[in-house]
Amino acid sequence: MGRRRARLLIVAMAAAATLSAPLVAAADRNLVIVEHNVAPASPNWLTTGPDGNLWFTDSNHNSVDRVTLDGTVTAYPVVGSNVLPSEITSGPDGSLWFLEMNGQGTPPVTYVGRMTTSGVATEYPTSGGFFAGIAAGPDGDVWFNEADTFSVAKISPDGHVTEYPNPNGPSAELAGITAANGNMWVTDASEGIVWRVTTAGVFTAFNLPPGRQPAAITTGADGNLWFYENNANDIGRMTTAGSLTEYAIPTANASIAGLTTGADGNVWFTEVQPNQVGVTSPAGVIHEYPIPTANSLPRGPVLGPDHHIWFPESNAANLARIAGYQRSDDMIPPPAGQLAHPVLRPSPPPPTRPITAPAKAPLVRSRALARQSAPPVPSLLSPTRLDAILEQLEAFFGR
Repeated sequence: MGRRRARLLIVAMAAAATLSAPLVAAADRNLVIVEHNVAPASPNWLTTGPDGNLWFTDSNHNSVDRVTLDGTVTAYPVVGSNVLPSEITSGPDGSLWFLEMNGQGTPPVTYVGRMTTSGVATEYPTSGGFFAGIAAGPDGDVWFNEADTFSVAKISPDGHVTEYPNPNGPSAELAGITAANGNMWVTDASEGIVWRVTTAGVFTAFNLPPGRQPAAITTGADGNLWFYENNANDIGRMTTAGSLTEYAIPTANASIAGLTTGADGNVWFTEVQPNQVGVTSPAGVIHEYPIPTANSLPRGPVLGPDHHIWFPESNAANLARIAGYQRSDDMIPPPAGQLAHPVLRPSPPPPTRPITAPAKAPLVRSRALARQSAPPVPSLLSPTRLDAILEQLEAFFGR
């Protein structure tokens, strides 16, 4: 074996050390997207667990699945049938918390689910029927939006649910949620508002310019709020004091599924309709990269336990990892991409007297399910797969 092929073999073995999957390079040499097929699972939403593994919801199989970096996939059934587990986050209590989108019983009750890292599932009833956004709060609770009751809710580790009605009532369309500066921050798509919600349920409105329709949101490494403005096709950056800067996304109709902060200090996002991954620096330099599998239906990205960005490809039964020639916590090289010129548009000041919404009585009913898990499914790299990876690497580096 020649020196060149030996070097490529080392690269291929390193790429395969996590999960067995095709290695596919994005069009730009500065970024490589590696797709790992986890079929028959159908990954919906993804998070990094407190145990150092990746966890995703599988709405097709009514389970929450754990994926270790050595390639073992284990499925844990959730309570109930056809509950459609959706968005998921790692809770302050060391468990995984997820939203269920399909009600159970008559009349139907929609639940928030909890999964321990050992596979014990519990669900807790809510007053809502349709949820959007979930995030760990600074108070030790997990927060989520009850979109159909126009409320922001929190659930304690022992299952107490407290719901705070939005001051705008039925005109609100609550979408994303994140924690920053000791508070929760919620986007209201129909009203064009980013709400600051204290852990006691005090709402303060930060109004955006007309027609923005804010949706997915995250907290950046700079402590600012970063969110997608659907109608404007912009990335918004807002300080916790309400100062807004907007950056135009180069690709039209980006339809961002979610955003997250990388180990590199940049904000990463997935674009559904263009089938791309995007990244913006704190200064607003935006790069976009095509996802190798067409029509993959990417969901929101997360920072993985290996310090790489991961995201699910729901249509392709893939988990994708964003990598470069180095680790993802190296700054993204600048040659490719387009510079989005910032436009400073300060928000109107918040009300001088915040509106306080009273909390509803907590719901405390719960149902528990003993641990149920599928046998681990190891992913192995065959000699044929290794040869294919080597051929792809030779073609890529030989350009």
